Amino acid sequence: MKKTISILLALMMLLGILSVGAAALNTPELAPIASEPMEVLHYSPNEDYNFSASSAAQVNRFASSDPNAPYLFYSTLNALQKEIYNGVLSGAKPQERYEIKLSSPFVFTAMPDADGMLQMPEDMANACVYGIFYALSALMDDHPELFWIGSFMPDLVRTTQRNADGSYTCEVTHIVVIFQLPGGYADWNAVKTAYNSMMQTADAVQIEGATRFEQVKFIHDWIAERVVYDDEFAYDTSYYATSVFLAPYITVCEGYSEAFKMLCDRAGIPCVVVVGDAGGPHAWNYVKMEDGNWYAVDVTWDDGWVDEAGNDVILYDYFLRGANSTEGSFTELTGVTFGGSHTPTGERYMTDGEITMTYPSLAAEGYMRMLLCADSEATVSKSENTVYLPESATLAESFIAPEGYTLRVNAENTELYVFKDGADEPVETYRIVWLVKGRLGDVNLDGKITAVDARWALQAASGTRTLTAEQAFAANVNGDASITAVDARWILQAASGARVL
Repeated sequence: MKKTISILLALMMLLGILSVGAAALNTPELAPIASEPMEVLHYSPNEDYNFSASSAAQVNRFASSDPNAPYLFYSTLNALQKEIYNGVLSGAKPQERYEIKLSSPFVFTAMPDADGMLQMPEDMANACVYGIFYALSALMDDHPELFWIGSFMPDLVRTTQRNADGSYTCEVTHIVVIFQLPGGYADWNAVKTAYNSMMQTADAVQIEGATRFEQVKFIHDWIAERVVYDDEFAYDTSYYATSVFLAPYITVCEGYSEAFKMLCDRAGIPCVVVVGDAGGPHAWNYVKMEDGNWYAVDVTWDDGWVDEAGNDVILYDYFLRGANSTEGSFTELTGVTFGGSHTPTGERYMTDGEITMTYPSLAAEGYMRMLLCADSEATVSKSENTVYLPESATLAESFIAPEGYTLRVNAENTELYVFKDGADEPVETYRIVWLVKGRLGDVNLDGKITAVDARWALQAASGTRTLTAEQAFAANVNGDASITAVDARWILQAASGARVL
């Protein structure tokens, strides 16, 4: 996991920087405050700047069952934490120093101690420290592309006014976050170059799939095929999302999980990075599917396997799993539930458990108990409980069942059942729709090919109409990778009798 500042060190720094003498804070002061005595603003830790932990109640308050609603850790922050979060995010570029102006400055009076120091009240110091930790933890989870925010030092900008009784009135106007140069980069220009290149590469990835399941599987496989795990931890850059998008494509769990979220974000698929314990510090993902539930994906543990023939293989043992899902037969953890092998802690920084982010609740069972084979041409619609198969496909070549489950079909090959071993009733039932080439061109599935079908295909090509898997099969008459205006023209020609499909 990333090297980070500890909360004890941060608190000690903030308590020690408000001095009167030569050791004064080296950040520039703002314009002098008015000469008349300042009114001291009374700070209460139970009001806007409450620094209590992100609780399960907060998460449930902001979590939504809407399958398209993302979960943002920003929503769980208090007012101060949101200011810090936004202050760093607004920069939107790698840089060492961020100054965040406080809408409600911290004001206090203090007498210099024997060393000439003005001690900031502990509750205010706590609010600053906890505010930074919570804000950056949430920011790191919401925006993993900001890879340089893994290690920081806190600072403050303040003004002081000497009072007649020898005390000082202090106003903390800005919180400062100073980031350390990420390991593996020579300077901040190198960080900026890597960031820009990563963003360009990520934006260029064409995420394939007609359903959310297919898109999530594509992202899972794209990352696993692209990278190699850094077994020796030889590359400092392995801890960043850049390691997945940029050469030499060597990464660790943080790179896998953060790149996975970045691509899910681009596909509009709600996803979070989860940090915790899996026999050691580890990171994986939760992703929300069409049913509104969250499922676990651990690309790291699905990658880097070799079968008996010595071939590299991608597993799906940790793909769209629930808390009670057991691992597949290929791994040494057979029989262990996902919840038993992966324990979320939410601790992004070394804070001894004081600063933790709470995640959305993981579904008890996996998203589905059947999986597509590597070269499967099938399409699965979970919301419709339907599988679509080209007429040339076979069920055996299209689907696999994890250990403990069996797939069966009825005599007519119109329904697919998923049975848990030893059970008499299926746990899932899917309607089978065979995609027959004789239906090509009949996009609206009314039994004939007309200009209406050509119009539907053109609308699908322009993005103004969404087709079902069966309709999309009928619309893609030229058999290439997508529906385009060419397909619409071919269908119109077929409707007029000028072309045979």
